[in-house]
Amino acid sequence: MELNYRDKIVTIPDSIGDLTLGKFLNITERFSRFKTEADYKTIEGQIAMMEVVEMITNVKDGDLDDLTIMESTDLYTKVFQTFDQNKLNINPVDHFTIDDTTYATRSMQSLTGISTGENISIQTIMENELVYEKRISKMLAVLIRPATKTIDSETKEERWVQDRFDKKDIDNLDYRANLFLEKAIAKDVMPTINFFLLSLTNSTTTTKTSSEAEPL
Repeated sequence: MELNYRDKIVTIPDSIGDLTLGKFLNITERFSRFKTEADYKTIEGQIAMMEVVEMITNVKDGDLDDLTIMESTDLYTKVFQTFDQNKLNINPVDHFTIDDTTYATRSMQSLTGISTGENISIQTIMENELVYEKRISKMLAVLIRPATKTIDSETKEERWVQDRFDKKDIDNLDYRANLFLEKAIAKDVMPTINFFLLSLTNSTTTTKTSSEAEPL
């Protein structure tokens, strides 16, 4: 969407999911600080909202300061309609490519069979990485890895087979996490982390239920 305020042209993406992972996580982390509508009306809330608008519209710091109140209100309304989380509900991709390397994502079904090495690495990240953006990107770097395209000899269908998790993935963890923050598109990678957190919740609930069951 392109908006024109006098001589200033502002472009808004169709969905917040079209932003890079880094911008998406930065924005969601900022909004997690505000619990009520009153929080948004504080000076801190107003500054945070302006910073979010600047990130989403890709304008430089201060470029929107000369908008009128009516123009700012109109822009904010349209930006936060874009921020609506429902617009991230897309059909998950099974792979994406960054810098000539293709990475395979994970489905809900595949995450129920997470390996011991993956699980240990993710638990370590969750316990030790305190910065929200780094924690999510590192978890994704474990779950989403380089892949090779295979073709079924019978059906001729193509699918991307993810490389096995090994020492190379641990060595490349920081590189891959930073790459995802900078260049991965949120809607391509966020379903994997949402699937993982959901499977983790389901696993915890099942374990708790089983432990609370009456003995036979």
